[in-house]
Amino acid sequence: MSLALKMRIPKNRQNNVYGHGEVRALDAVMEAAEQDYSFDNSVTLAMGTSSGPDNRVHMTNGDSLEFTITEGVETIQWRSNHLLDDWTNIHSYEHTEAFELEVIDIVHEIEHLPGVELQGNHTISIRGLMETGETNFSSTPIITADIMLMDVSKDAAIEESDGMFSGSIVLVGIAGMIIGVILVPLVMLALNKSEDSIEVERFKWSDAVPDEDIEAILVEEAKLQ
Repeated sequence: MSLALKMRIPKNRQNNVYGHGEVRALDAVMEAAEQDYSFDNSVTLAMGTSSGPDNRVHMTNGDSLEFTITEGVETIQWRSNHLLDDWTNIHSYEHTEAFELEVIDIVHEIEHLPGVELQGNHTISIRGLMETGETNFSSTPIITADIMLMDVSKDAAIEESDGMFSGSIVLVGIAGMIIGVILVPLVMLALNKSEDSIEVERFKWSDAVPDEDIEAILVEEAKLQ
């Protein structure tokens, strides 16, 4: 058989030669996730925020994602599914069975990822971490949320954070004024009562000592000088 004829006959190659073999994506993801923590299926997460017609949660300034967990855990973490991102704690979580992820936190995380557009579609993952020993933790099964950031402004997020800080300062100032209004009259009343007591003591002492005794005391003091 000539070489040209042999080249025309297709060779019987196996699928793995071409890279078309079986791929178990879910198993691969679960194995990668378990490299840091083992899974505990006794505690589960669920998202309470409804998705839109495109199965994504549309988010803009001031929005948040709502979640529930079957029992309180030590820490709730989230991350975007971009390769350069990493897990981040939700600092507002306080071991409760309901929590939120603010769009401000999502914006602050995604805006620092190189080559990633802030506006548009993103997928985020959420997990809970439970302490199983002094240094060991286990993870709840990971859930994902598909979101779409629409007209989210980094400046608006900063202004909202500054507004919350300014609001806290105003509340502290108002509380200080109220405390001052209450305490000042009480302090003045206490001082007035103290002065009245001193005057009463002076009055009683002057009544108890005869005039001639007072004159004798004054004379003695003059001699000593």
